[in-house]
Amino acid sequence: MFKSISRSVIILSTVSLFTDISTEMLYPITPLYLKSIGFTVVLIGIIEGVAEAVSGLSKGYFGELSDKKGVRIPFIKWGYWH
Repeated sequence: MFKSISRSVIILSTVSLFTDISTEMLYPITPLYLKSIGFTVVLIGIIEGVAEAVSGLSKGYFGELSDKKGVRIPFIKWGYWH
């Protein structure tokens, strides 16, 4: 089974797995941290909403740009290392 999967796909999948795990661990406690340093519930909601909007819009924009350019690697590297 693993003979048909390239090394790059396995590495990218592993990086994606650990990125998702760390994000899912931090996501629930971020509002608690922000509240503890003085942010209001409304401000936390606004921050979360803006973050989700930017994330969603950038995925669409950069996905389309990647399709037009016909390259994936620079976008993948930029997305995971920045």
